[in-house]
Amino acid sequence: MDVEGILELSEDQIRIGTAEIRLIIPEFNYETALNECTPVNLLARYNCEKSSHIKMLILRAYIERERCARGRLRDQNDILRKFVDETFHIENDYLYSLDVRQFNMVPDHYVTAADDFVSREIALSTTQNSR
Repeated sequence: MDVEGILELSEDQIRIGTAEIRLIIPEFNYETALNECTPVNLLARYNCEKSSHIKMLILRAYIERERCARGRLRDQNDILRKFVDETFHIENDYLYSLDVRQFNMVPDHYVTAADDFVSREIALSTTQNSR
């Protein structure tokens, strides 16, 4: 594990894992999937997403990738951070009996707060990149 707490996979682990995934998704490409999960791409995907449930999953992935963003979310809206952290674990998806693709399970005030946070994050990254 590195100092940021991110477990780095060995080439062998990547090869074995990719082979397992390709049994189900033959066209899977690890590098492409990894590139789609950059902070910039996650923010862009968030804004294109219609499902509030998927938006929260994307926000959770973003704050996992960007530890500074997690801190900013904690400082700006710790209730939203806790909601995203505690509700949107993959294992918790199985607790719901309704199909999240058809039924909105996320209260509107969380979506509004998340939209505001993501807008500020995009503005911050735009400002940092223009320097």
